[in-house]
Amino acid sequence: MRKNKIKIFGLISLVIFSILIIYFGGSDNKLANINKNEVSRIQVIGTMGNPMYGADSKIIVNREEIKNFVNTFNSGEIGKKVKEKDILIGFSNKYIFFDEDKVIAEYNFNVNNTNIIGIDGEFYYIKYDKKLELPNELYEKSKSQKIVVDSNGTPMDLVRYNNETYVKSELPEITVEWIEWFNSLSSSEQAVTSYVPNLGDVKPLGQN
Repeated sequence: MRKNKIKIFGLISLVIFSILIIYFGGSDNKLANINKNEVSRIQVIGTMGNPMYGADSKIIVNREEIKNFVNTFNSGEIGKKVKEKDILIGFSNKYIFFDEDKVIAEYNFNVNNTNIIGIDGEFYYIKYDKKLELPNELYEKSKSQKIVVDSNGTPMDLVRYNNETYVKSELPEITVEWIEWFNSLSSSEQAVTSYVPNLGDVKPLGQN
């Protein structure tokens, strides 16, 4: 009888131990574990084609926006590996979390698809909490000014307007200020803005 009790107790312990392994082992699949209070800013660097034209970027400093980004990334679960035929060729889309000048975390997505992430040369699917907005949706909604940067995130002497790229130093300062303000608006706000900036004789980059 005593031996049977020991066996039953041992079996129950084994089951509990297995459940704990499954439960805590799942944390290895978490995309992120970021403390929002440690994040001073987030820089998002979009994908690019010709490096001469740079990449669109925003630097997020609004506390509410930072919280939303952190919540979304912390909800992410890393899934199965992406087949090679489903991987797009191009520059990665970067999301970099900073504590002042220190990088807390950096995530590189497949082109502009924030559902596929690159890790150690491989790509994996990411599943987020369905109640939360995706990283790219939060980026588009952010009120931060959209700037043009190189692949390292360093601002370039460029500005975008009407799907064209201009050299900032060739434009009047007041025109650059207006374009940068315009680029901080949402798509719906831009659609009802009728003012057209004075570009003078300046031609878009690549058309000189």
